[in-house]
Amino acid sequence: MRGLYPNMTIWVAGEINNKTGIQCGTVENLDAMPFPIYRLGSHNKMTEKVVGYVCVDGFRYLAVVKNVFILRLLLLMLSASLLGGILYHLTLLS
Repeated sequence: MRGLYPNMTIWVAGEINNKTGIQCGTVENLDAMPFPIYRLGSHNKMTEKVVGYVCVDGFRYLAVVKNVFILRLLLLMLSASLLGGILYHLTLLS
């Protein structure tokens, strides 16, 4: 956010869609249902990442957190198989 608005004071109040964080409050969604807000920075950095921000009031925002565990697992498996294939071909050439 600071990269987009370097001259403005922007306050990120918390996170939404976080499954592993510490809940610190609620906000109502459009259907008047309570939506949990989690403490900023409490999401698991290995399995979740911030993908955007939602404006709440003026210059207050909530960070939107998304689960990226499957994507990171697939990338790890792809890189491990690529490395294994390279090592296999190198041993065949020697």
